[in-house]
Amino acid sequence: MAALGGAKGLCLEQETGSLTVGKSADLVLCDLTQLSLLPRTDPIGLLVLGRPSRVVDSVWVRGKRRIEAGQFCG
Repeated sequence: MAALGGAKGLCLEQETGSLTVGKSADLVLCDLTQLSLLPRTDPIGLLVLGRPSRVVDSVWVRGKRRIEAGQFCG
C-alpha cells in the first residue's frame, strides 16, 4: 500500500498511512452515478483523467467531515 509505505518513510506509520482506528485520514467519497462519468467502462480513469464535474459527494479531512452531499459544512 503506497500510503503506508510513504508514512513509514516519514516515520509517521503510527499516526497515518492506513485505515485504522485512531489514525488520521483524509477521504473523498465520489458519486459514480453522475453523467460526467459516462461511459462507465473505466470510472477510476475518468475520475483521474476525465475532469468530471460535481462528482464529489463527501470529504473528510483528518476524520472531520468538511463536505456533505456536495456542500461545504463546518
